[in-house]
Amino acid sequence: GSTAGESDITNDRGGRTTFADAGTTAGTSDITNERGGRTSFRSGSTAGDSTITNKTGGRTTFAGTDTTAGSSHISNRTGGSTAFYWGSDAGSSHISNVGSGSTSFNDNSSADEARISNRFGGSTAFNDRSTAGDATVNNAFGGSTTFNGRSNAGGATINNVLGGNTAFNDRSNAGGATIDNVLGGSTAFNDHSSAGHADIANSRGGSTAFSGGSTADESTIFNGRGGRTTFADAGTTAGTSTIANKRGGSTAFSGGATADGASITNDRGGRTTFADAGTTAGTSTIVNERGGRTSFGRGSSAGEASIANSRGGSTYFGYQSSADGASISNSRGGRTYFGYQASADGAAISNSRGGTTAFGNGATAGGASITNTRGGSTTFAKGSDAGSATLANSKGGSTLFADGSMAESAQITNSSGGYTSLAGNAALGASTVTNNAGGALLIGGQANAAGATVINNAGGRVDISRTSAGASIGSLSGAGNVYLGGQALTVGALNRNETISGVISDGGVAGGTGGSLVKVGTGTLILDGVNTYTGGTAINGGTLEVGDASTPSASILGDVSVNSGGTLRGHGSVNGNVDNNGGMVWPGGSIGTLTVNGNYTQSPTGTLQIEVSPEVASQLKVSGTATLAGNLSLLYAPGTYSSQTYTLVSANTVNGTFSTVAGNAPAGSKYGVLYLSSAANLSVAPMVVAPTQATIYGAVASSALRESQRANDALLERLAGPCGVVAKAGGKDAGSSAGQTPDICARQGNGVWIQAQGTNTQVDGNHDAPDVTDRRFGFLTGLDHQWKGWTVGVAGGYSHADVLESGNGSKGTLDTLRIAGYGAKNLGAFTLAGTLGYAYDFASTTRSFGGLGSAKGSGNGQEVTAGLQGSRSWNLGSVVLTPRVGLRYAHLDGFGMDESGPTAQNLRVSNQSLESLQPYVGVTLDYPFVMRNSDRPASLQLRAGYAYETLNTGRNVSVTAADGTGFVIPGTVDSRGMLTAGVGAKLPIGKSASAYLRYDSVLHIDNVSAQSLQAGVEYRF
Repeated sequence: GSTAGESDITNDRGGRTTFADAGTTAGTSDITNERGGRTSFRSGSTAGDSTITNKTGGRTTFAGTDTTAGSSHISNRTGGSTAFYWGSDAGSSHISNVGSGSTSFNDNSSADEARISNRFGGSTAFNDRSTAGDATVNNAFGGSTTFNGRSNAGGATINNVLGGNTAFNDRSNAGGATIDNVLGGSTAFNDHSSAGHADIANSRGGSTAFSGGSTADESTIFNGRGGRTTFADAGTTAGTSTIANKRGGSTAFSGGATADGASITNDRGGRTTFADAGTTAGTSTIVNERGGRTSFGRGSSAGEASIANSRGGSTYFGYQSSADGASISNSRGGRTYFGYQASADGAAISNSRGGTTAFGNGATAGGASITNTRGGSTTFAKGSDAGSATLANSKGGSTLFADGSMAESAQITNSSGGYTSLAGNAALGASTVTNNAGGALLIGGQANAAGATVINNAGGRVDISRTSAGASIGSLSGAGNVYLGGQALTVGALNRNETISGVISDGGVAGGTGGSLVKVGTGTLILDGVNTYTGGTAINGGTLEVGDASTPSASILGDVSVNSGGTLRGHGSVNGNVDNNGGMVWPGGSIGTLTVNGNYTQSPTGTLQIEVSPEVASQLKVSGTATLAGNLSLLYAPGTYSSQTYTLVSANTVNGTFSTVAGNAPAGSKYGVLYLSSAANLSVAPMVVAPTQATIYGAVASSALRESQRANDALLERLAGPCGVVAKAGGKDAGSSAGQTPDICARQGNGVWIQAQGTNTQVDGNHDAPDVTDRRFGFLTGLDHQWKGWTVGVAGGYSHADVLESGNGSKGTLDTLRIAGYGAKNLGAFTLAGTLGYAYDFASTTRSFGGLGSAKGSGNGQEVTAGLQGSRSWNLGSVVLTPRVGLRYAHLDGFGMDESGPTAQNLRVSNQSLESLQPYVGVTLDYPFVMRNSDRPASLQLRAGYAYETLNTGRNVSVTAADGTGFVIPGTVDSRGMLTAGVGAKLPIGKSASAYLRYDSVLHIDNVSAQSLQAGVEYRF
């Protein structure tokens, strides 16, 4: 309880003064420590109101709980120091560290409410678990404060000015401190330290730096008027802090740092930057407004951030940076820009109310989703592209592709006042553009869409009037209108079949007349509208159909040139002249009339295609003069023809004749062309025209029946394994050697199995039917169960077949769902097995007539399958021989169908009812062996078999033509005998599973051969 009162105390050259015990105080004394002199406070003593000066080598220490510096004034001059230990505190003292003078807080000591000043190299250090409490710490002119270990800044106020600095190291924490960095003052967070929930302000050159895995945690950071915060190194993060950059303040992330879940605001010139690969905005929320800006550069990423730009705020993506999966909104003058080699990747970007997104040289929209609405826009400048992005423009929103930009494979939708425009030599690439009601595609300059797909729905608009030399669109369809101005529109380069039911006309945003249409490619373009463009039509490739069968009111205005490789057909009208310059003119499409309100001229290399049925023929109706030459091609529909005359061409005047008349009428048929002054007529004598290329129906049914028997065989073969003899290890059987062969029985216990198979079957044609290729793949899977000495099971599967006829383009597909039950029982050395199954087939066929179109049909079928088999195994030394004999049955019913297509060749196909009954024999030779590190056998197998078809192999199919005439179409007859050979291998997997691979071949002894590969897995339990 003693006191130093008002004494003057000097500790010099090792001199020491100690204050100990509670109540002991330095009073108002004046204490000086130098040259090794020391003053110690401990055990609850206090420095009171004393003045303590530590000069070079002088030192003051405080140790122990309740030991305090009180309200003393402590001055640590060059070389002097003060230290606090073990729960002591600085009370409300004033501590000044000058030169190399220093103060340290150690263990769990506290600066309490002290006022600490570090100047001219003076320093304060907080170590261990010490705290700055509620102290006020001022660092200036090179003065510094450091926090180390687990120390924290508590609720202190720390001011760094004029080169003063504070550093947090070694997982230290800023707690709830208030930190102000100004005029070159700085704070650094290093070595996994944390800003806690501190309030940090940087201005006028003040700065805060995070590195070495440190975090801003839940702090609030303000950067203003040149203030700056930096995050560097991988693992360094902004945590969930709140960061505001204003009036030139900035935040920078680099070296792999992340903004994590921070909230960042850039306002009035505030800025945030991200640089280097691995640096990311994380899941932060970033707001840029009134000149605020966020920049990504050198491989950095926006991560999953939410970024909002408004009122002049902006986001910039620079060299090789990425928007990743960020959500970016631009409104009221907000802007996002992607520069050299930057990518929007998978970002979601919205532009509204004057907000914009721009892509510059080398940038790409990647796979972003971009929405432009209410005046928002996206612009692609030279060298940039839209990648595979999805862009939606509505309510005044727009996308602009400027000179040298590319839409690549983007998906673009325009609706309700939204539009996409192209300028300069921009290109839509392989993109798809969809115009819904109120949406528009505007093509100008030298831009093109030759590789693009444009779907112009009702109320949509395509406008090429501002182009300098016309435009090309790869695929154009829909009920929207198309405006040409005075330009040429080239369509069809993508070789697709499309329909335009809207109106194609002159005019558009640039006005103009004399617009023209050029058809290229191999596809068919149907025009079902009343088209008014005045510059004419050129058909250079594929088919242009003016009006399908349901829209005979369709028309085009102006002259038409049908050039080599082109076809004009349809049920509508051409209000102009038609020149057939080596192409084909085909009235109708199905049987119908094409009207030419002008003159028709056919060159010597041109062809007029006319389709004829027993009741009516197509007709070319010309209001002016028809000048005939070249070829007349007659396509007779199947049916029974009576003696009659058809009008093929009607005109005001008919000049010339066809140089050749050819068709598919049967040999010996009598028909001729009669030329009148106003008509060209076809006279036909009675005849019957049979369908062509109709053998595909029988080929598909044969494929189904072959698969039925293959499924029977697959199930029965599984039940013929070498069981009964070798099922008992070491056993014997009459007529066999000692059963020492490793057990390879496939039916021990319960189990599941799956088998995948691919088969390629070749069938040589006969009976005037072509060769057939049948490619099939599929699987069977099943569940085995042991029941009262029986192996019983259920199996299911799926298969797909592609059936192709050689030389005629006809083809079919077959998809089959199958279910079957099976069972087997050992009767001594013999095994009896059986199966019963059901399958449902989905079949489709296509008969191709080249450029005339295809007749297509689809139908369903049902199958019932059954089989019975006996087998026996013998041990022959190191191998096991298993012969088997059996009978397998399949019944198929169905595949009736009504064909549809653009020609009169369509048929009604009757149901087919087919059966197959095949006695068969087979033999397998297994070589079992035990592999190293396994107590279960593997095996190699040779196999052979022969089956013979005993029932009808004919594939006659009944069909009916449109006029009711019935026909029987003979198909290819498969060989009755089938000889097979194959090899296989089976390997154990663990204790309960095995896998196998097999190859089989149907040998080419007659007209059927096949190659098959099977792979399967079995699991026993």
